[in-house]
Amino acid sequence: MMTFAAITFAACDGKVDDPDGDYKIDLDKYEITDVNPEGATRTIEVTATVDWTAEIISGNEAEWLEIDPTSGTTGENTITATAKANAGSKRTAVVRLKLTLMPSIYIDVKVTQLAGTTSGGDDVTLWGPTFSNYLGVTLNFTPFTGLERHELFIIDGNGDPVFSGEGNSEDKVLEAFGLESFGTYTFQYWGYNTDETYEGDDYFEAMKDVQKSNLHTVTFVMPAKGATLTAGNDKEGTYIELSDVQEGVQFYALFNGDQMYNALFMWAEEGQRQYLTESGTYTVKAVYYGHYSDPNAVLGPPSNAVTVTITPPAE
Repeated sequence: MMTFAAITFAACDGKVDDPDGDYKIDLDKYEITDVNPEGATRTIEVTATVDWTAEIISGNEAEWLEIDPTSGTTGENTITATAKANAGSKRTAVVRLKLTLMPSIYIDVKVTQLAGTTSGGDDVTLWGPTFSNYLGVTLNFTPFTGLERHELFIIDGNGDPVFSGEGNSEDKVLEAFGLESFGTYTFQYWGYNTDETYEGDDYFEAMKDVQKSNLHTVTFVMPAKGATLTAGNDKEGTYIELSDVQEGVQFYALFNGDQMYNALFMWAEEGQRQYLTESGTYTVKAVYYGHYSDPNAVLGPPSNAVTVTITPPAE
């Protein structure tokens, strides 16, 4: 059954009821509050005695909400409201229905979309290894309010969380560590409270007041090309210099032939120099996971090979 909504006139001192009651619009709802952050479609059922138009009058600066149709005739009609995915805080828009012949007569429907969290692809960065040499991801997010814990999970094909990282609500950053290979991962941010201790499988049972973000899928692709090495000699001695550093890499392993040179990691900084004590043919490889000697290590493609002969320092 539709709920009657009295049509009102807009006036300089507010809104007043139509005294004659000649024009009416019946709606099945005045407010829509359950639009999820992943994006959703909701309907507004309209029954009118005259032709009408519909428009979004506020809260749609980013054009996140669309309505169709934007006009209707007498009788029964359905307006479909479609919300795009929300990567930020809760947002609200107002859909206004007006009588075509008397646009001063209108009724409003408030549409609220719940807060999302993780941002779009431009805010996702592949970083890392740390000193533990882990592939990882950093995602911006908007924290849920009133929740104590924040975690980033990898979601498997069944929709179950299989791996978590750490969250910092003040910095609005979540990090996941220990990804062992390149590929496609789906992440979801969870906010929750807990006042219990837990072990093993009790981890999720101890969560309460759980809120979940939209799903965010990231594909990590092994770079097709390595960095670039050049050789030189200055007052400090013979060196190689790093350039064309790949985005997100923090360390490179330096090789002389097939052997890692002095177990050395070079910082992934443009123009970084490493001074050498041995002649040979050198390359570098980005280190994404594990130690270079580990058969499960994830190393990037090699740089160009530079043959170096140690010479006395330049004067």
